[in-house]
Amino acid sequence: MEKDEFLDGLFIPVWHCVRTFWGIRSSRKLPGNKITGELVEETEEEITKEVVGYLEMQLED
Repeated sequence: MEKDEFLDGLFIPVWHCVRTFWGIRSSRKLPGNKITGELVEETEEEITKEVVGYLEMQLED
């Protein structure tokens, strides 16, 4: 890749975050709220397969 060049369209979520206020899910940034997260349910092998598939597709073009 050249400098400042980006991969178009590759977004593989591996972490899911939720903002809560007193245990209730909130979309607003309120004083005292917490952001918690967890890994998504995809395995390392599934993520690797998705990345390799994307790279192979880019190399074909």
